[in-house]
Amino acid sequence: MALANEASELMNEVHNERDLSNGYLAKENNFTGPKGEYFGSTGNDFEGPLKEQRKNVDRNITRFNQYLAENAEKLANIPGISGELNGLKTGLTNIQGVREKIDKYMIKDGKVWTLMIYDAAAERFFKLFEAIIRLASSNAELSLLSNAYASLVYLGDRYSVERGVVVRAIYMHKIDYNLYAREKTTRQEINK
Repeated sequence: MALANEASELMNEVHNERDLSNGYLAKENNFTGPKGEYFGSTGNDFEGPLKEQRKNVDRNITRFNQYLAENAEKLANIPGISGELNGLKTGLTNIQGVREKIDKYMIKDGKVWTLMIYDAAAERFFKLFEAIIRLASSNAELSLLSNAYASLVYLGDRYSVERGVVVRAIYMHKIDYNLYAREKTTRQEINK
């Protein structure tokens, strides 16, 4: 459960960065590049908080990696965890790589929506939590606790997605409802 706790704290910080990135990108209402239009009297209201949140995420990634290093021997002996941790590390690296694109107001990079990088990382967190739940399934009490904990983490993710969509919608000049369409239970932005 310590691994789940460490991962969920990092996931929460990543969610906050995703939400602020949504707000930051709300400055633009097109898909091809910046228009240079600011909202509010002081420019992009999200720029300062986003930069600060990125520092928080980087600190938490460092702390998470320290936890993994300190517990490497224990974690290596737990079936199914090692592969999920490697996938999560890749997802976190991708987040750090997409920041430059977000800073340039790139909503889409080729065929990839920049904010989907955060969603892909969230999926890696969930795969890790699922692996932990599978391990806990042999103990009834631990299974109940780990499932309840994972449910709370999942609800936090859904709340974060909705919060980010609302922030973007509030600052857009007009709302394109297709942009906020849902496919299954995850956010998918649709091309017309």
